[in-house]
Amino acid sequence: MFESDYFEADELGSTVKCPHCTSQLLIEQGEDDPKPDDLVSCYFHGVIGSRESVLFEVRTQRLAITENLLDAMPPALNNWGYRPQLGDNTILARVMFAESDQTPNAYPGIGWSIVNRVGNREFEDTLSGVINQRKYGKQFASVGGRLWNDAAIPSKLNREDFDSYQNALRVANGILGGYVADPTRGATYFFSGPKVGWFRSEMSSGLLVLAAQPYQDFTFLKAP
Repeated sequence: MFESDYFEADELGSTVKCPHCTSQLLIEQGEDDPKPDDLVSCYFHGVIGSRESVLFEVRTQRLAITENLLDAMPPALNNWGYRPQLGDNTILARVMFAESDQTPNAYPGIGWSIVNRVGNREFEDTLSGVINQRKYGKQFASVGGRLWNDAAIPSKLNREDFDSYQNALRVANGILGGYVADPTRGATYFFSGPKVGWFRSEMSSGLLVLAAQPYQDFTFLKAP
């Protein structure tokens, strides 16, 4: 007799996600204690192997991510010496997805506008700090909203949103890996739709200028 339960952590205490996507895994185990050959399944990929084989693959993937995103990282990604930390790719993907789920081609501009803030004295020293900053009020309208919250567990997203989040995650990895160029030429702000009050005031006073040509519904700005 088997029961399904979330495969929450390995012996290192790290959350285990599907090696092929970001979904939380289920483990099919009997009435006895968990065994190495218990089957592990993903909502989207079905059964993907035994507990033992999945842990091996996940550890191998973690090592590759660490080497690719940290050890092989360029000296810095912006003018303030920012170097990505583990987990930065997922939080960057979440905010890009939540800010622009209907305009995925804007992901690179949004992502770079956020990355360009890290270490700037006007903002925070970490990517997470920048995204969650409250010093001048809420920085990103989507943080704390439905899409932002749902993307914390991508397997809860519907198929369309899941695909959009996966696209955002690929772009985030590209930005942090140094192979998706900054299309905004150093922007640290963006907005979509008509120019709203604060941005209108800052642009009129010359405190913010266009960093690049507007893209579809998005405008990217920076200090002169």
